[in-house]
Formats: sequence, structure tokens, C-alpha cells
Amino acid sequence: MNDNTKTAAPLQGKLLSILYGWTGFFMILTWLPLIRILMDGASYSWGVQYFGLQFYAEGIGPDMWVLVVQLIIGGGLLWTASRMKRKFLRPLLLIWLGFLAFDALFSVLRGDEMMFHGDTLNIHLNVTWIFLALHGGFFLLSLIWAWRDREMDVAGVYPSHNRRTKICAILAALIVPAQIPLLAFGEPHATTDEIGVILTMIQWALIVIALYPADGFKFIRKSGRQ
Repeated sequence: MNDNTKTAAPLQGKLLSILYGWTGFFMILTWLPLIRILMDGASYSWGVQYFGLQFYAEGIGPDMWVLVVQLIIGGGLLWTASRMKRKFLRPLLLIWLGFLAFDALFSVLRGDEMMFHGDTLNIHLNVTWIFLALHGGFFLLSLIWAWRDREMDVAGVYPSHNRRTKICAILAALIVPAQIPLLAFGEPHATTDEIGVILTMIQWALIVIALYPADGFKFIRKSGRQ
């Protein structure tokens, strides 16, 4: 097949960038409690509910496996995307986003309320319909991306890093020495706790940015159609 039979497919790259960004953004709900569990210990309580099943603990507990699995799946998604391992990326993307979408639908059909509680920053929100719209929308987007991906080849070399990658990775690591005194030894729900939470959220954002390919996601269409 010569080069004339292949054309750039910028939309496919933009779709994956959107899905990557949403996964990275949503995973803060996993990264933050995990870090706080490890640093705050029993003074930090957390909980999450899936398909009517409640998982909850104060500090490290048996239900912590849920957060670990979420980090493995979500982190695996970001990692496979950054290295364009599409054999693993497609099923991971569909399984994870599909799971979240059907969980949100399950909650709505049961009449349950999906509440977000951020005690440290005093945030309490009913996100039932917001999550249904977001998770449903991004799951649909992932289906479209996966269907189109059958006709795509990857353009470029992955992983690709640049100065931004190194700076973000270094900054994320440098936050750790500040997290320890703020979260492990700071007063719960005080200013030190709030600063620690904000720094942890920034840390995860830096990790997500560091993993993102230097030149973005690029695809070419095998058939030569636009």
C-alpha cells in the first residue's frame, strides 16, 4: 500500500484526546482518597457506591481494594493511550466507561442519589443526573472512537516525550515532600488539610499531562477516505 492510499484522520486523534482528558479528570476521585488514606490514616474516611453496593472505610480497610482496582484500570488506560497500545486500550476504554455509564443509569432507575462529598473543602453535591449525562456521553463517544479505530493506523512514534513531560513529572514528584507534613501531620479539615488536598489534585493533573504524548494522538485512515 503506498502513501497515497492513506490520509490523516485528525478527528480520531481529537476524540481520543477528549476521552483521555475525561479519564484523567475523573480519576482524581481515585487518586485523592488513595493518597489521603496512605497519609492521613484512620482520620480520613472515604466511601463509594457501585450498583447499590457501598464500599466504605476509615483509613486503610478491606474495601480499599476498590480504589486500587480503579487506579489500575484508570492508570492503565492513560498509560496504554500514551503508548498507543490499542489492543489493550480499546477494551479497557469500553469496559471502564461502560461500567460507569451503566452504574449511573442503575442509580437513576433505582431512584438512588449519587452524592459527592468533599468534607475538607466543604463541597456536597447531588451528581446523579450530571454523572448520567457525562458517563453516558463519554461511553457513547468511546463506542464511536472504537468503531472508527478499526479503519485506522497510528501515525508517529509512541511514547513521545518532550520538555513538558519531564517538567511535569519532576513537579509531581516534588509535591510529595509537601504532602507528608500537610496531610500526615496537619490538623484534619484545617487549612493545612485543604492545602494538601489542592496539592494532591495538582499532582495528579501533572501526572496526566506528563503521560500525554508530546505531539498528541495522530491517526491515518487506511482506506484513504477523509
